[in-house]
Amino acid sequence: MNEHTCTLHTDVHTRGDTLSRSPADVAVISVAEVMLGSAAASAAAQRGIVREWWAQLVAIRVERRRIARRRPDYFEHAAMAREMYRL
Repeated sequence: MNEHTCTLHTDVHTRGDTLSRSPADVAVISVAEVMLGSAAASAAAQRGIVREWWAQLVAIRVERRRIARRRPDYFEHAAMAREMYRL
C-alpha cells in the first residue's frame, strides 16, 4: 500500500499519452486523510448509537417512574387486608 493514492479525472484516463499530465489533473489523497475521514464517520455513527441508547434508557426510567406512581403501596394493601380480615 502506498502512502498516497492518485485519483485521475476521466479525461486523463482516456488520453493516450500519460506523460503530459498537469498538476490540476491529479488529486493526491493521503492514506491518513482517508483513514481519518472514515474514523470520523465511524465516531459520528457511534455517537448516534450512544445518543439513541441514552434516550431509550431515559424513556425506560420515565416509564418505570410513571408505573411506580400508579402502583398501589404494598403496606397500604396489607393494612386494608388486615382491616377487612378483622371485619
